[in-house]
Amino acid sequence: MVKSRSTNEADDTRPFFNEQVKFPSLESLTLSDLKNLQIIWHNRLSPDSFCKLKELDVRCCDNLMTIFTKDTLGSFLKSIEKLAILNCASVEELFKVGEIINLKESVQTQLRNLSIDDLPSLKHVWDKDPEGILTFHSLEAVIVSRCWSIKNVFPASVARSLKQLQKLKLDNCGVDEIVAMGREETDGVVKFVFPQLSDLKLMRLRRLRYFYPGKHTTLWPKLKKLDVFYCNRADEMEIRYGEGGPDFPIGQPFLYMEEV
Repeated sequence: MVKSRSTNEADDTRPFFNEQVKFPSLESLTLSDLKNLQIIWHNRLSPDSFCKLKELDVRCCDNLMTIFTKDTLGSFLKSIEKLAILNCASVEELFKVGEIINLKESVQTQLRNLSIDDLPSLKHVWDKDPEGILTFHSLEAVIVSRCWSIKNVFPASVARSLKQLQKLKLDNCGVDEIVAMGREETDGVVKFVFPQLSDLKLMRLRRLRYFYPGKHTTLWPKLKKLDVFYCNRADEMEIRYGEGGPDFPIGQPFLYMEEV
């Protein structure tokens, strides 16, 4: 494990890790209180650098704007299993998918746990829908709290692939919907299946109106705990249970649970 803690006010516009850094056996990395840090990784790291990194914890880095750039996203997510980003005032996005859309082959990520807390400038977890370029089939727990600028949590293709997700907790965020509309899904009914999800918590989401803004159904066969409270627009939300094909009204319900 490597931990770096510094309050040095010197200019820190250069990458924290330059192209000469090699940590081929490093499994855990914590960066904390690097107040002027803007870039974590050099865009030309050695191929064997951080190749076994499993846990990344970044906190209290006020000038950091993104975690993974176009040059590091695919390689790092092949190994990282646990990612925590906490109390970073300037971070606007975590995964810059839009800049790797032309990868020759898809990347199967190993990310299992994603925790995001107190990122007031966060606009996107994924800046664009990865559409199969990056897959997140291993995600088991997602916790997002105190992110007031974020409008949604998952792109549509990511939400459809969460077969291992067990826990989803959203608390005190500015989300309008949990899943963003897919560009190819303007017609018809979209089905989201969460075969392992047992714990869903939606708390203090003052703007939340939709799970997904288009027509959809959801399947939650193992859901045991559903908490929805202190959502200011709860009177505009509706949770509906049904069997078989849904008969949608003009207004799309917040959740249409085909099976629970």
